[in-house]
Amino acid sequence: MGYPKVTIIIVNWNGKDNTLECLQSLREINYPNYEVIVVDNGSVNGSPEVISKKFLHHKLIALKRNIGYGSACNVAIKEAINDNTHYVYLSNNDIVFDKYFLTELVNVAEKEKEIGIVGPIVYIHSNPQKIQLFGGYLNLRTGEVSLIGHRQSDTGQFERVREVDFVMGGALLIKRGVIEDIGYFDPDYFMYGEEVDYEYRAKKAGYKLVAVSTAKVWHKVYGSFDGRLTPFTEFYIMRNKVYFMRKYFSGMRIIYFFLYLLFINLPYRIGGYLRHRHYELLLSCLYGVYRGFIDNIHKLRCE
Repeated sequence: MGYPKVTIIIVNWNGKDNTLECLQSLREINYPNYEVIVVDNGSVNGSPEVISKKFLHHKLIALKRNIGYGSACNVAIKEAINDNTHYVYLSNNDIVFDKYFLTELVNVAEKEKEIGIVGPIVYIHSNPQKIQLFGGYLNLRTGEVSLIGHRQSDTGQFERVREVDFVMGGALLIKRGVIEDIGYFDPDYFMYGEEVDYEYRAKKAGYKLVAVSTAKVWHKVYGSFDGRLTPFTEFYIMRNKVYFMRKYFSGMRIIYFFLYLLFINLPYRIGGYLRHRHYELLLSCLYGVYRGFIDNIHKLRCE
């Protein structure tokens, strides 16, 4: 195979230790034609200085404030497109890579013109044989996602390539043509759900999304939040779920979703928060749903 140019984009927000380990891991990969852009999303812990000092050959974009994950990715994606990249690979900063992962992803992406987005199998860093996900499926009636292989041990049970509805947003390879066709991430998500939105748009545009079991990465699950669900994350999880459904659906589809939310999803979440006296999470959940229904929907091409 040839080696089309890949731009690897890593967004850092006050996570310099994870980012340094991630960048160190990239030094071991066997793919010969890639560059790295690190976007520092308004860190206040000295991250830009440390990262730029240890990895002088990587491009660093230091933003003055946290503009959200999707918007930070957009800044770097535009830079990569202007530098004539063939692919963009988006990575969480708390990822460690197998040395062959990028070669495997590009190999699969190059086989079919219709394949637009490719993702690796993602393992749990603290339990390296446990799978976090091998892509997933999206329920367009409830807005819920199901993760393929979640918390299963890897026994070779998955085929090499599987077509899916989405791959993990912090581990996905996007063809240049997809970006030129459908644009960039919707900045209104800020965090959580922007990758599902983007991959849904790609599928609507006729592209295939596939996960590749021979491309392997390890994720420090919830590394940015120390494994804890916070009021901040709960707000965006719930707000963005509602926002996504309102953005793409109407009529009976949105009525079904509302009934599911009101009589199944919310009672389950609220009951758990009340039992454990997590009142801040409860309020964040309800406020997120409220904002999801009242916020303006960004329906324009995301540029």
